[in-house]
Amino acid sequence: MNYTVKYLVDNKTYQNESEFLKIDFQCTDKSIKLVLHPQKEIILLEARINFNDSQEKNEYFYSNGYQSWTDTLEESRKDKTKKLGILARCPLVEKKFHIKAYGDYTFIEYHKHYSFSFTYLRNKDNYRFYGSLNERTGYTVFYLEKNNLKAYKDIKNLHLKSTYDLFDIALFKGKENEVFDAYMNSFTKKIKITKKIKGFTTWYRHYENINEDIIRKDLEDAKNADIGLEFFQVDDGYETYVGDWTAINKEKFPHGLKQLAKNISEAGFKPGLWLAPFVASPKSDLFKKHPDYFLKDNKGHFIYAGCNWSGAYILDIYNSGVREYLHSVFSELKDDGFILFKLDFLYAVSLGQRTDKTRGQVMSDAMDFLRKELEDRLILGCGVPLFPAFFDVDYCRIGADISLNWDGPWYMKLVSKERVSSKQSRLNTINRKNLDHRFLLNDPDVILLTETKMSEKQRLSIYETDKKYGSVFFTSDNLSLYTEKEKKLFRELN
Repeated sequence: MNYTVKYLVDNKTYQNESEFLKIDFQCTDKSIKLVLHPQKEIILLEARINFNDSQEKNEYFYSNGYQSWTDTLEESRKDKTKKLGILARCPLVEKKFHIKAYGDYTFIEYHKHYSFSFTYLRNKDNYRFYGSLNERTGYTVFYLEKNNLKAYKDIKNLHLKSTYDLFDIALFKGKENEVFDAYMNSFTKKIKITKKIKGFTTWYRHYENINEDIIRKDLEDAKNADIGLEFFQVDDGYETYVGDWTAINKEKFPHGLKQLAKNISEAGFKPGLWLAPFVASPKSDLFKKHPDYFLKDNKGHFIYAGCNWSGAYILDIYNSGVREYLHSVFSELKDDGFILFKLDFLYAVSLGQRTDKTRGQVMSDAMDFLRKELEDRLILGCGVPLFPAFFDVDYCRIGADISLNWDGPWYMKLVSKERVSSKQSRLNTINRKNLDHRFLLNDPDVILLTETKMSEKQRLSIYETDKKYGSVFFTSDNLSLYTEKEKKLFRELN
C-alpha cells in the first residue's frame, strides 16, 4: 500500500514528506493510519491511499451514498454510481431549485464507483471490508480507478499547523456479519437504545396541511385501530415559518404545542415532533432578526439548503447565538412534553466551505451538539450523512422518502440521487441493513397499506422488507380504513 499527500507552503506545491511536513504511515493487514506532523502551516490539496486491492470480474463494490436519502447499492464492474441528473445540470434549474445542495455534487470528485466512509468488495459470501474510524478529519471516500481500490479525504484547502490524524481505516475479511460486527467493535461508543418502535406520523397523510382538528381525528383513529402504536409524531406544518420552531401558527393550533403534546399523551401515545434545526426560511423571524447567524458563500451570498419551502438558509453551528437559540428551542419543546424528536435536513449544516475544519468535522460537531441537547430524549435523524450520525442518533432514516406511487415522478429520475421513490427507499433498506442495531436503529420510512397508487404487491414488498430489516415502523395511513387484514399486518411488526 502507498499514499500521496499534496500541499502548499508559501504558494509552492509539495508532495509527501519535506522539511515542512513529517508523515507517520502505519500499515498492517488490519489497519491503516496516516498522521501528519506539519513543521509550519500547510494547506492541504490532496490525500490518497492505494490499497493494492482490486475488484475482480465476479465481485461487487459497495457504494454507500452521501446521506440518508442518497442511493446506496452493490455495484458490479458494469454498474456505475449515478451523477447529478441532466435536468439539475441546467444552470437555470439549479439557480431556482438548488438541487446540488442535497448531495455531494459540489465537493466530491466523480468516479464510476465510490462510497462514503466504508465499503467492501464481495465475492459471493466473502467480504473484504474497509471502514474509516474517523470522519472528523474529512470524509473518507473509497473509489475504484481502473478496478483498483483507493481512497481520498475531503480535505482540499484545509489549513494545518499541528499534528493531524488524517486516515484511520480498519480492514476486515470474512462473512457479512463477521466484518460488520468487527467494524462495530472497532468503536468505543455503543448504541444505547435497542428497542424497535411503532407509531403514526402526520406527514404522508396531510403533509403541511395539519391543524388541531385533523390531529384530534388522527389520534382517535389511531387509538381505535388498536395496532400497538407507541408514538404519535407531528410533522411539518405547525410552525409559522421554518426556523421559528416555537412560534406556532395560532390559526391552526390555537392552544399551542404544550396542549398538543398533552392531547397526544392523554390519547395513550408518546408525543413526537419534527423540525429541521439547522435551516430557516428567509421569511422567518429568526433570519430577519439575526442574519448574522447564517452561512454565506465566498461571494457573500446566503447558502441555500435546497428548494424545500421555496428555499431555506443554513445556520452556522459555531455561532454562539445559534447554539443559544437552538438550546432555547429544545428546552421549550422538551418542557412542552415531546419525547421523540425527528431532526431533518441535517446535512445542510456542513455545506459551507471552511479552511479550519472539514465538512466531516462540522457534521460531527453538529451531531454531538444535538445529542447533548437531547440526551434525555429520543432522536430520529433524517437527511444526514450516516457516519457522523453513528451512536449520536437513536434511530435514523437510511433511505429516501417513499412515494405514493412505486418510483416517484418520472422527471425526478433526471434530477438527483436523493429523489423521492418507494422503489429506491426499499433498495436502501436492504443495502443498509447492516447498520441496524450496530451503529443506530434503521428507519426505512413509513409503511402505507391503503390509499396509494402502488399495487398491493408493491405495498407488501415494502412491508416485508421493512419488517425484516427495519426498527422504526411508522405509518401515515387513514387508520379508520384499516380492516382486520391491515391491523393484523401492523400488529405483527416487532
